[in-house]
Amino acid sequence: MKPNRRGQIVKFHTPNYDEDPNDLYLVLEFIEDNDKSRVKMRALNTRYSFPWLSAVYAKDLEVDVLTTKQLERYLEVLKIKKKIDERDLKLLGVECLESLKILS
Repeated sequence: MKPNRRGQIVKFHTPNYDEDPNDLYLVLEFIEDNDKSRVKMRALNTRYSFPWLSAVYAKDLEVDVLTTKQLERYLEVLKIKKKIDERDLKLLGVECLESLKILS
C-alpha cells in the first residue's frame, strides 16, 4: 500500500543494495501531485541524534501496516491516559493549585 497521509510508518519496497530493507521511516508530510506525489519523512531507529529529513516519491515506498497500527493504538492509549489523569487530578482538587500560581 502506498503512503497517503501523515503519521504512517513506511519503508522502501526495493531498497538499494547498500541499504537495510528493514529501515523504517515516519511520514511527516504527504504532498499530493497525481503520479508524482512526494513524501517528506524522517528515519527511525538511527544512530544519529538528529536524523535527517528526506523527500522521496511516494511510489517508491510501501506502508508498514502493522507498525502503523501499533503507533496509532499507542497514541490512542496515551490520549485516554491523559484524559484519565486530568480527571483524577480534578477530583483531587488540583485545579485549585493553578489559581494559587496565578496569585503568587
